[in-house]
Amino acid sequence: MGLKWYARSLRIDEDGDVADEFLDEVLQPAEVSCGADDRRQLPKKFEVKYSTRPAKVRKQVITVDGKIHQSVEYQGKLQWV
Repeated sequence: MGLKWYARSLRIDEDGDVADEFLDEVLQPAEVSCGADDRRQLPKKFEVKYSTRPAKVRKQVITVDGKIHQSVEYQGKLQWV
């Protein structure tokens, strides 16, 4: 198939989840406030998670509705994602 370029970009994490990119939420230091009701919500920040590894894609198929599925090896087993 002509989607090998896409399969090379897939990553897998320690739970077996497969994605193009994984993000970790970065905890920010709490702001000092005078009262309990005076707290402000800080915007969440994320950074790329580099502890993932390339997914071993064994097979790709396109379903009738146009979705692409990959057969990925994880812990010695094949799973469709």
